[in-house]
Amino acid sequence: MPSGWMHGTVDLIAWGWPYLDLHVWKDEPSRWLGRRHRVERHDWYWNYGKLWTARQPLPDWMQDNIRGMDDPWFADEFMAGLTHDEWDRLWNGFAPVKRRQAEAFFASVLLSPRALREWAGVDVVNGRILRELQGRKWWEDCPDLPAAYARLVRYAEITWRMQGRHPLGSTLRAIRRRGPSRP
Repeated sequence: MPSGWMHGTVDLIAWGWPYLDLHVWKDEPSRWLGRRHRVERHDWYWNYGKLWTARQPLPDWMQDNIRGMDDPWFADEFMAGLTHDEWDRLWNGFAPVKRRQAEAFFASVLLSPRALREWAGVDVVNGRILRELQGRKWWEDCPDLPAAYARLVRYAEITWRMQGRHPLGSTLRAIRRRGPSRP
């Protein structure tokens, strides 16, 4: 299964917020069920091939349901929960080398505030999220974002330390020597 930091990074890219508590909650059963933890809190995972596929991860009826939600933050978090299960399902099909490549990609994006701002539209330094609706774009202030981002980075670093490896290995050491990219 992808680590919680990867789920949070996917959310940060897609919705501008890491939803780390959601992912910790969804994967909490792994503490007592191990790899079988998806029998709890992963309903969308088990509906693969029935309600969704890799080619159609969000069917039209689900998109309509999400569009009908009054609170956009609730809708984003709901989609983050679906995406969590989708990533878990896709992860099962990845060869070990593909998993390492995915981890390296997401780690490189997570550790680059510039990439997050310029590529994903998430300004983790100044607390802003680039929103788009009906062709109109604007920066939405999100003052809690820098702290949520810092928490996600700490969570990732603790995970890497516990695993005894870092997805970027020597690349991270070079970044630390020269300093991270700045916006």
